[in-house]
Amino acid sequence: MTYESRRLAGILLIILPTVMFGGVSLLSLLIGDPTYMQNSLRQDLWRAGHAHAGVWLILALVVLRYVDEANLSDSMKWLVRSSVPVAAILVPAAFFLSVLSPNATAPNGLIYLAYVGAVLLAVGVLVLGVGPSGARHKAPRSGMGIFDRSSGHVRPFVSPRPQTRPLRRNDTRKARRSRRSAGLREALQQDLPMQASLTSGLAPNS
Repeated sequence: MTYESRRLAGILLIILPTVMFGGVSLLSLLIGDPTYMQNSLRQDLWRAGHAHAGVWLILALVVLRYVDEANLSDSMKWLVRSSVPVAAILVPAAFFLSVLSPNATAPNGLIYLAYVGAVLLAVGVLVLGVGPSGARHKAPRSGMGIFDRSSGHVRPFVSPRPQTRPLRRNDTRKARRSRRSAGLREALQQDLPMQASLTSGLAPNS
């Protein structure tokens, strides 16, 4: 995961205990507040807000796992990273804040935040769904580069340098012997014509 995804995942994990606190609050209202049970609209919306908060926060964490591997531009990845977590906050907030009063008979205008969150969630998951299923990048030919699936770019391939074996003492002795033998062979080749001329001059005339 990239640094942006890890940072946002950490923020979502910090927010997640608030969902647990909301569940405990609803349980305490069910047990100790009889007026809460008398308002069925408030009870239903708060239950829906608690359920959406938990499920959509988990969905936002799952989205962060896949957005870095999608074939999307940086701006589209930013859209996916931000839209799904924001939707997970807007929709539960709309359910809770629209019926704060125990005597509410209809939700107030904050209920429209749920529609905004639903649109953001739909946009985020659709863009993320198009990313992995889009056209694949062609893999580079050998020697041209390495294809990075996480970024969708081709990194230049750098061939490793050949490892040279350190020169040992035995190697230097072998090199000296080979040079010495080569010098002896050259000297012998130069002396052979001279010896042949000397032997021909000393041979008796018939």
